[in-house]
Amino acid sequence: MIEILLPVIFASFMIAGIHTYFGLHILKRGIIFADLAIAQIVAMGSAFAVMLNWDLFFTSLSFGILGALLISTFRIYKDKIIQEALIGVTYVSATALTILFLEKAPHGEEALRSILSGSLLWITYGKLLKIFVIYTGISIIHFFFWKKFLALSEGNLTNFILDFVFFITFALTVTYAVQMGGVLLVFSFLIIPSLISGFLAFNFIKRLLIGWITGVAGSIIGTFISYILDIPMGPSIVVVLTLFLLIISMTHRRPGKLSNKEKIFTSDL
Repeated sequence: MIEILLPVIFASFMIAGIHTYFGLHILKRGIIFADLAIAQIVAMGSAFAVMLNWDLFFTSLSFGILGALLISTFRIYKDKIIQEALIGVTYVSATALTILFLEKAPHGEEALRSILSGSLLWITYGKLLKIFVIYTGISIIHFFFWKKFLALSEGNLTNFILDFVFFITFALTVTYAVQMGGVLLVFSFLIIPSLISGFLAFNFIKRLLIGWITGVAGSIIGTFISYILDIPMGPSIVVVLTLFLLIISMTHRRPGKLSNKEKIFTSDL
């Protein structure tokens, strides 16, 4: 059993690690639908590729890059409500097009299930190594520019090129993750660990560490539940993470109005 599940657990670790980081940035930006919209645009690219029998990865990545460019242009609107509304419309439109593409695709129902739930169980060590290299490269970029990316997310800096780089790396990360875990798992890893950490810490680094621990724990528990009950792996992990969030939200009071130093999404290091 361990030999079968080990690659899955490693893949979940990588997805949880990098997506928790991006999730904290998305929450700071106040545009929660951005990650879901880009994930859905990548899924739309997958559906388009299935319909036309094109290369799945490069078509999905191309759609993701176009989605990143589109969402980064929404930053010209200073009102967060307008940004969120535009991103929400983008998500709904991408979802509708995904359904339409799959209606015309051979084995459309099976492709839809794969897009939603992923195929973590069939991940190989060769693919894991490739994804590890890509994610490491993305992590290095964000390590060198972390102060500027953080300033962008907090609204203290306006730079279209850096913003585009942020969303491009995000789109690349999501493209690989959707191929492995599906849209549901990707969105959950982006948001739930970050939300949980907001109940337990104010410091950005502490929140990142708590998010990583939460994501890893949810991955391990969800993977074993999936194997024992013979149910889809991605949704199993999503349900476990959701239960974590419910427990934390009921046992920890979320701070209300706090000082600037203690704001729940503060970046104090």
